[in-house]
Amino acid sequence: MIDYTIIYRACNSEWNSTDRAGRPPYFCKKNNFNTLINFVFKEILSLGKTCELHVLFDGENSEFLDYISSFNFVILHRINVKNNSVSLNETYKIADQINSSNFYFVEDDYLHRQGAGRILCEGLDKFGLITLYDHMDRYTRNDDITKGKDEIQLTHSSHWRTSESTTCTWAASKEIYEKVNHRAKNLLLYDREFFRQNYLQNQIRLWVPIPGYSSHVHDPYQSPLIDWSQVKC
Repeated sequence: MIDYTIIYRACNSEWNSTDRAGRPPYFCKKNNFNTLINFVFKEILSLGKTCELHVLFDGENSEFLDYISSFNFVILHRINVKNNSVSLNETYKIADQINSSNFYFVEDDYLHRQGAGRILCEGLDKFGLITLYDHMDRYTRNDDITKGKDEIQLTHSSHWRTSESTTCTWAASKEIYEKVNHRAKNLLLYDREFFRQNYLQNQIRLWVPIPGYSSHVHDPYQSPLIDWSQVKC
């Protein structure tokens, strides 16, 4: 059995330009991917764990695809539907075919900082369902269903807090994934509802390190207290 499986979901959009409102000047898919390799994949290997990096690429041949393919350890999966929901569902289908102790589902507009691999391992070992992204919504909105019910705990290297929900970038142990994957496939891009139902129906809490070790690269929602413009590989 593989210790950790990363499934990275990528497409050609925004490879050479930021055509989506809210992208900061430092947004770069190549750099995003490099931080995943160096600060997650390679860090996990350095801990003596086995890890596979799968990439689901939705789109035609491109410079981005060529760059991903240049890494001989990447296990590449191809579709060409240009559809966010379909590609997300395909990542779960890939996970269902892999015998792994842990899964990390990652979108291509995320940065990771040094230490992310170690923190991922610590969090999954203790909590089972985590994100490395300290979502700004949890500090600004007042309609979280877990408001007033959140907890703080500690692993060897980080404080952690419970979080109501996050995006489609999250990680789970095999045990937790088998409990929630049917819901993930049914709800797909309704990510907030996915995590809410995990809590309401199964009492499964989502945990996040504070400060975060990854960030959605989108203004103004970056993980706080880290200068993400300086995170480069």
